[in-house]
Amino acid sequence: MRRIGFEDSLLQFFSLFKLQMFQMTDKCKPVLEEVQQYTAMCLEVCWLMNMCDPPIAIGSPPAKRSVFDSTIYREFTKSGKTVDYVVWLPLYLHENGPLLQKGVVQPLKTMGGSQSYQ
Repeated sequence: MRRIGFEDSLLQFFSLFKLQMFQMTDKCKPVLEEVQQYTAMCLEVCWLMNMCDPPIAIGSPPAKRSVFDSTIYREFTKSGKTVDYVVWLPLYLHENGPLLQKGVVQPLKTMGGSQSYQ
């Protein structure tokens, strides 16, 4: 069974992750200390997504300043159709499978009916 030893494996993986991150630079250490619980939960979600058979798939990001597909992405805090940046990527049941959760993009600010590229 794939879930046997899940918690032990995840703890070992998180320990290795922290060790590598702390070796990067001194600038990373305070940030990593502040977000340890969040990071651990993100790693757990990613681990569980891969435990599915077939694994849950994460979609590809749209290119900056491209028009995003509103069937796959929703807007974040601004209205528009042109991507400024990606907030969350979409999730699929499996590779090339049905959409589980739309992604979220922040569109470029609309100025008087046209997109602002500033």
